[in-house]
Amino acid sequence: MILIVSLVFVILFLYLKYYKVEKYFNYITELSNNDENVQLFCKKLNLLNNPNEHNLLQKKFLDELKEKNNEQIKNIESQIHKLNKENTIEYINKKNRYKLDTHRKANKQLNAIKKAKENINSNNKVFLNLT
Repeated sequence: MILIVSLVFVILFLYLKYYKVEKYFNYITELSNNDENVQLFCKKLNLLNNPNEHNLLQKKFLDELKEKNNEQIKNIESQIHKLNKENTIEYINKKNRYKLDTHRKANKQLNAIKKAKENINSNNKVFLNLT
């Protein structure tokens, strides 16, 4: 009895392995090769459907939803551009302030060096102011 059951099991296993599963995989490979044809067929099939009130309302709702979402996307994009512009202007202002500060400090140092050089050169000289 066990021998018969195991034999039937093996035969069933081999049958399913070589005939049923193989056909399924062949279908999948054919589908991947003809994917564009399947898409075109589905679109044409959808065109054959008679529109009813539910479909028209659903389509109108989805179109309105898309428009609303597109408006929100545009608003968010404009806000992002505005923030980027403000950040860029702030960065440029900080950089310009830093350059101005370093330039002023360098001028003060240069004036101090010139005054020190003048003092060294006029160490033993007397200046008269005739006015």
